[in-house]
Amino acid sequence: MTKDRLQELRKISGVAYTSNWNVATVNIDNEHPSVDDILGQYVEIRKNLQNIAANLNEMKKLVQTADLRQSTGNDMEKLRNQNLSIGTMLINRFKELKADLPKSDDYTLEARMKRTLFYGMHQEYINIWTSHEEFLQNYETKLKKNLQLHSKIMNYQHTEEEVEELIRNKQTSLFVDNILEETERERRTLRDLLQRYSELEKLERSLSEVHALFLRIQNLVMEQSERIQVVEYHAQQASVRVDRGTENLEKARSLKQKALKCKTCLIISVIVVLFILIFFIFSF
Repeated sequence: MTKDRLQELRKISGVAYTSNWNVATVNIDNEHPSVDDILGQYVEIRKNLQNIAANLNEMKKLVQTADLRQSTGNDMEKLRNQNLSIGTMLINRFKELKADLPKSDDYTLEARMKRTLFYGMHQEYINIWTSHEEFLQNYETKLKKNLQLHSKIMNYQHTEEEVEELIRNKQTSLFVDNILEETERERRTLRDLLQRYSELEKLERSLSEVHALFLRIQNLVMEQSERIQVVEYHAQQASVRVDRGTENLEKARSLKQKALKCKTCLIISVIVVLFILIFFIFSF
């Protein structure tokens, strides 16, 4: 927005105040009324992206602690759920903004500003969310290695599925007293109880994975849509040029036929003239 420097100009110029100054000021302020509105749409998106980045940094700090305690796992889960909620909200917001984007053949200042802001902000979201997903994958790998190491130290033989069950149950520390004092009978009882609830847990996990998968698919679709538009534009240009090439070929074919006719007429004329000359020569 244009800064009002009316008072400074009056002091410098020494011109007396009149009502015309108010009119000029109003015209300046209202010259571009939509700029602030356009920028204002992305202020909240910028804040949400900063929140995702802040939560991601906080999770990285938690991972750098000495060991993965239960409280650390709870904090990680809380931050992860916050980022998933913010990510879902941003996806819906990007859909709304994309629906309101001007057409690609609109080259006005407002249209270019909207497209630049949208695609720039969306690319920033994709980069942040990619870092978020990579961090979560590395965190899960670290959890598995940590649990497998603890199992070997405590002489437990946990399979890959049992390690995943422990992660889902947020049992990321095997050095607590109740696990050290656990008997074989209690372990069998625990396995029986876990098996009874395994279907519900698998269903819950599947829903969470499907939700995350849909978020990734939506990101990929929005990213690929930009490339599809570019391909469509080049295809249209190629079609136009093919039509022009067809017209040029038709013109060339017509010119070739005309040239052939002229050449034929010229040859016939030369032959006729030669016959006339020969006839006159022999007649004399």
